Amino acid sequence: MRLKSFNVLLITAAALAALAPAAAATPGRCAVPGASFEQRAPEELGMDGAKLEEALDWAVTHTSTSIAVYRHRCLAGESKLDQLATSGVQFDGWSMTKSVTALIVGRAVKLGLYKPRRRLGRLYPEADAEHAAVRPTHLLKMTAGTHRNWVRDLSPQEDRVADALSLPFDHTPGSHWEYQQSNVSWLLNSIERAVGSDDIQPWAQENLFGPLGIERGWWTWERDRSGNTEGWAHLKMVNQGWARLGQLMLRKGRWGGERLISKRWIRKMTTPGKVNNAYGYLTWLNRGGSYVLPNVEGPDKGRGKLVKSGPRDMFLWAGSGEQRMFAIPSRDLIILRLGERGSREGDTRASVWTGRGGELDNELVRRVLRAVTDVPYRDPGPYPGSDVFLPPLDDGIVGDAFDWQHAAAGLGLGPYAPSNQGDER
Repeated sequence: MRLKSFNVLLITAAALAALAPAAAATPGRCAVPGASFEQRAPEELGMDGAKLEEALDWAVTHTSTSIAVYRHRCLAGESKLDQLATSGVQFDGWSMTKSVTALIVGRAVKLGLYKPRRRLGRLYPEADAEHAAVRPTHLLKMTAGTHRNWVRDLSPQEDRVADALSLPFDHTPGSHWEYQQSNVSWLLNSIERAVGSDDIQPWAQENLFGPLGIERGWWTWERDRSGNTEGWAHLKMVNQGWARLGQLMLRKGRWGGERLISKRWIRKMTTPGKVNNAYGYLTWLNRGGSYVLPNVEGPDKGRGKLVKSGPRDMFLWAGSGEQRMFAIPSRDLIILRLGERGSREGDTRASVWTGRGGELDNELVRRVLRAVTDVPYRDPGPYPGSDVFLPPLDDGIVGDAFDWQHAAAGLGLGPYAPSNQGDER
């Protein structure tokens, strides 16, 4: 009799489970994205639809060509431009690419193919003693200590890996933070050598992009003239492709039932370095304290948060022209913004070089967070703007232009050109 009653209970429970709607188990959340993100009404995701639309419209008026907000793995809203035409356009993330390079490194580490603390000399027998002693962690933290000349660094290079291997050292590795480009291409190339691939791009598609549902037709990635993938910039990808990479970080390296990157690696990416409190592994952090920013116009150091309107747990990928991926774990939220520079203010570090947070960063984050209804937000009020900034002429890109030997090296000329440095070694 007891067995019969128990069977009846099991049958009844199974019937009730079958009748319950599938979404009831996870209200306000979406499944792992398939071919596209599932879209939910903002109100289902704890957001005010009118305020979210206002934020998206504001972003469009500030030259955002593609702008979308994702919450709880769902598409909460996208701009009218995206709805009409731009959601499938590949946009150059510029230095957002650096953060993707860090994820590729993390994937190789998870597969047991790469040791980020081993000296790079094991992979580069052609390197001199100083470069052979550099560790991948130095490149991930921007603390390799090599000389930085903005003209050389931003010039189209014949071979960025050779350029990195020819840079002289100004500081002991690990002791000084300096934003650089060629060193990140060297880092990505080291993965290529470590995994035994002659091209990192198909490897990245098979081992990282593909498992995230990023189709091969969604992205292209530029190379230098020697065929090296540009690890520092020029990954071009559709909005939802960038968003999937951001979601992987919000999920601490797990995608569905598969762990693609270790939690420890994601923690390293989002943990401040000792010499720059606002930078982890090729990822910007809004944790406050002090910061050192890319100093194209001269030294740019300060205290406080990078984006004053954003919470302290926010991290971001940032590229030239105010390409941005803002990820906010406390809201389970991603803002993905691509387009031309949108800040309109006197401080050219924000409105021209876009190396520091300005009008677009502060107002976009503020407006989206005001649309979140289920997590309290202390609104700092409208962004006040900035005063005119007059950069120093001797300690930025202008001064670097007078350092003619390194400026010429970016064009493959003079005594510091990679080919000449190779001859000396």
